[in-house]
Amino acid sequence: MSTSLLEVMPERVGSRRQAREMLEGVLGLARDRPVTLDCSALAVSTPSFTDELILILLIEARARHLTLLGAPSRTAEFALRSAELRGVADKLTIE
Repeated sequence: MSTSLLEVMPERVGSRRQAREMLEGVLGLARDRPVTLDCSALAVSTPSFTDELILILLIEARARHLTLLGAPSRTAEFALRSAELRGVADKLTIE
């Protein structure tokens, strides 16, 4: 089993473009690996940013699993809704 890839989220996130820029360096590393995003410092997020995270990590990069640690409740809601709509809810965990 491969080790989990950990990324720390900034305090404020908002656009799809920002999500792409933030994850640009981990796309190739995420394939077939569990990915953990530390969201404990995150204060503000948008549905579009969160949806792009799901799209990039679980669909495009084909991460095995995505865990959001300490995500604010609204971010968690956005992520769950996006994962359900994209058919990858079974690959998302909110802790």
